[in-house]
Amino acid sequence: MTDHVILFDAEWLATADCMSRMWFGADDPDPIVVQIGAVRLALTGDYDIDDTIDILLQPRDRHGNHVTLDHWFEEFTGLSDARLATDGVPPAEGLQHFADFAGDAPIYAWGKDELMVMGNSAYLAGLPAPIPATQFGHAGHLLIKAGYPVDTINTIRSHNIGNFFDLPKRGGQAHDGLDDAIEVARAIQHLLRCGKLTPSDFPLA
Repeated sequence: MTDHVILFDAEWLATADCMSRMWFGADDPDPIVVQIGAVRLALTGDYDIDDTIDILLQPRDRHGNHVTLDHWFEEFTGLSDARLATDGVPPAEGLQHFADFAGDAPIYAWGKDELMVMGNSAYLAGLPAPIPATQFGHAGHLLIKAGYPVDTINTIRSHNIGNFFDLPKRGGQAHDGLDDAIEVARAIQHLLRCGKLTPSDFPLA
């Protein structure tokens, strides 16, 4: 059994209304990942957060052209073209960095972010996915194991999951990949510490 689990969250290109169209609009951007935030949560001891990582990726379309962030997206996520130009890395480097951080631990997101990260983004960049689909799971399944009903779980979002559990406020930017990953990790940590989850609940197979 693994001694830690990875909780992650990603942000990918969007405009104010493309989500309602599921990115089907003629001018909608490809949903390419630009940020991966991840947390390594110990499954031993007091279930501490051992490490975090914040990976910024330079967005390029399927033809290799630089993509400028939509103004709405900058306000929504707190990311900016300037920050990505300074701190961003090419997709191959960013995805491999995430894979190295995760190792062979189970990886959970509040949703199916891996479909954008390892699916769309790797495919559109012409890259093999460095992490297999079988290593990913939906963190909502952990709440099911903890006894919460699916209808309730489906109303929770990663950036406000701490509110659901009445956890202390910590600030942070909603819809920032790392801040949202930390919020999910804090919720899972809470469920471990109060005994509603145990380390045996985390293997994916």
